[in-house]
Amino acid sequence: MSGVSKPYPPPGLEWWTKKEPVLVKVSEVKAIVPPKHVESSSFPLIRTENMEVFITEMRPGAKAEVDVHPVSEHAFLVLSGRAKFVIEGKEYDLEPGMFIWMPPGVKHENWTVGDETLRMVVIFAPSRLKEKK
Repeated sequence: MSGVSKPYPPPGLEWWTKKEPVLVKVSEVKAIVPPKHVESSSFPLIRTENMEVFITEMRPGAKAEVDVHPVSEHAFLVLSGRAKFVIEGKEYDLEPGMFIWMPPGVKHENWTVGDETLRMVVIFAPSRLKEKK
C-alpha cells in the first residue's frame, strides 16, 4: 500500500497535516483520557482541521460532563453498551447500532447505562482545532 502512512497513531494528540491517506489499526492506537470525562478512554483515529474521529470507551459509571462545541458538529455511533444523552435538556437513550448527531453550539452530556462498557465512534466536524483559533 504505497502512499499510506503507517504506523499511525501519534503519541499524543498531534494534528495530521499531510495530504495522504491514513490507515489506522485501532489495536495500535494509544488511549488518552478525553476532556471532561470520568472513567473513560478515547483512541484518536484521525485529527485534521476538518474532522476528528475517535473510538471512545466509557466504563460502567462513566460520565461526560456538560459541554458545548461552538464550531463543531458532533456525532456518535454506539458500537456496544448503552448510553443516556441529554442534549439541550432533551433525553435520548442509545443502544448498539444507534447514531446521534448534534449541531454546533448545543449543550450536551452523556453517561453509561447499566454494567457494560459503552463503546462509540465519536466524530467532530470541523475539528475542535477551529474552535481554538
